[in-house]
Amino acid sequence: MAADLQNNPEAVFEIKQLPNGEIISVTKIQASGLQEWDFAVQRAIEKSSPLPKSADGKVEAKLVLRFRPKDSN
Repeated sequence: MAADLQNNPEAVFEIKQLPNGEIISVTKIQASGLQEWDFAVQRAIEKSSPLPKSADGKVEAKLVLRFRPKDSN
């Protein structure tokens, strides 16, 4: 799998959540090409429910998040 990461593939997910941050759906809208990576990211998102509210106490109803294995953020 390490060789597959050379191009730093990206998976994109749409997350819908309730006003309390509880995740109600996770939809993969772009596959990375690495099925194991995509599954791991999706499981991590699902286990993160409820997501935290922003500093002003708001929750976005829909989020689109991008994940790359080599992100350094």
